[in-house]
Amino acid sequence: MTDSPGLRDLELLHRRLEELRHLLGSICDYLDRGRPSPDQERATWAAEKVAEETATALDQKLEGLVALARRTDPALLDRWVDLHQAVLREAKTEIEGEESDNSDEGFVRTALFVINQETEKWEEVRAGGRYHVIGNRYFLRHNDRIARKHFGF
Repeated sequence: MTDSPGLRDLELLHRRLEELRHLLGSICDYLDRGRPSPDQERATWAAEKVAEETATALDQKLEGLVALARRTDPALLDRWVDLHQAVLREAKTEIEGEESDNSDEGFVRTALFVINQETEKWEEVRAGGRYHVIGNRYFLRHNDRIARKHFGF
């Protein structure tokens, strides 16, 4: 019988995938708005292809680990979801504090909306409707620091 993955396995793979997806978004932004030279554009497309292939492989691996955990250790997935939701709650508290500090009101409103959406998506992970959530790094810039605190790594 195969052992269930651990929390660290799930989370580190999730973070790597999230980082790659963020990188891919940045690559697309650069290609759309950066006005690269033809040589830079070719090199960037080549890097995008490698990053996309890597992300696809990691995505499949994470999906497999989550499926295995669902079968062998459902409490692990509950813990994973709970930790991500704790991160989102803490980020919400920090962002609401920024709101009172006269931050950009539109940014704060959107960030709070994103937090609510991601919280719902993590509930879908718990329910079996999805296997992970790629966070919005632009609006939730606090998450990396908060996640390290909650996960312990």
